[in-house]
Amino acid sequence: MRVVLLALLLGVVGHARADEAPPPVEVRAHAEPDRVTIGTRFRYVVEVISAPDAEVFVEQPAERLGDFDIVDFGVEPPTRREGKTVLTCWYRLVGYSPGDHVLPSPPVKYRVAGQEETEAPAQEITVSVESLLAQTPNATDIRDIKAPEPVPVDWRPYYLLGGGIALLLAVVAILYRLLNRPWRARPAPPARPPHEIAADALADLRRRNLIAVGAFK
Repeated sequence: MRVVLLALLLGVVGHARADEAPPPVEVRAHAEPDRVTIGTRFRYVVEVISAPDAEVFVEQPAERLGDFDIVDFGVEPPTRREGKTVLTCWYRLVGYSPGDHVLPSPPVKYRVAGQEETEAPAQEITVSVESLLAQTPNATDIRDIKAPEPVPVDWRPYYLLGGGIALLLAVVAILYRLLNRPWRARPAPPARPPHEIAADALADLRRRNLIAVGAFK
């Protein structure tokens, strides 16, 4: 009797699960590749598969995603697959901490007509970041960086300052000499030659016409 009841109960539960509708939005994620070395960029792809009547909102992280820095990101045009809409978001990530890192997908929310906004279940994947030094522990070609060299003194500002002071002193000296030099009287014009004076006197006598008026001795 108990066996029959258990079988009936399992049948009812299985039938109920079969009748359950699939979620309207599903999130899938993968890394290309999922094993990288420190500082190596890799591609992280998130696919949001939604029913035609679902309105999807994908939150866009700006700087970091999990333990990784976002170098670049983009969104591909939506496509159709088996009657559903597929929205693909990709990220170019880089990590600097060795080990296995759990990378969660960005938050995805959706709304179906007549229902409230709901958050879709996130998908987590594991990305392994390996250290090159750990792969070759006895490496002899790895050396520490050199100590920073002292910054040389820039003498150009001092040269400009010295040149400006010298130019200013030269201008002051020139102005001092110009303002304090003795003033000299202008020289008198040279005396006229005697022949020019005599010629002018004769010309004056001719203009007066003294002989015609009888003014002579």
